[in-house]
Amino acid sequence: MINYLHFTAGTRNVLQGVIDGHPDRQFKLATTMGSSRYYLFDLSNQPQSVFSAPVTLLGLTGDDEQNFKGIVHLESFNNDDRQKEVLTKKAQTLISNLPNHSYGGWLFVNERDTNNLMLITCWEDEHDVLKWQDSDQYDLIREFSGHDAKNMRNMYYHDNFEIVDGLL
Repeated sequence: MINYLHFTAGTRNVLQGVIDGHPDRQFKLATTMGSSRYYLFDLSNQPQSVFSAPVTLLGLTGDDEQNFKGIVHLESFNNDDRQKEVLTKKAQTLISNLPNHSYGGWLFVNERDTNNLMLITCWEDEHDVLKWQDSDQYDLIREFSGHDAKNMRNMYYHDNFEIVDGLL
């Protein structure tokens, strides 16, 4: 399980400098699908970030870090305590029953905002993400996400990232 996940955004050159400057860290460089924005994920499981402006997530449940690959789908939810508890239980069930074309899944809480949950799943390709989101299985959390959310303020961010390690 990933207990600490840090990520940040930057230019490819700046993020490559961070990678080069911290050979002891386990980084995954990613780009958002269809754009040239770069993000760097630190999967070293260390409580302290090496980034100057990190988003730090604390792991609640999920797979090992070696499954963090392919297409990374991130959904960020901001809920009150009751909704957070319900979403946490449903997301845990969802993660433990991901389909075969998924590499793995994790549920995190934002270190700076404990009402902010982040569900991260990894997939072979973007088509698999879309197929999963249209599935009956995804119905477990559909009420918290996208256009089906009862309160659109519940979810404030979602995106797909492609791991680009080895393409530098």
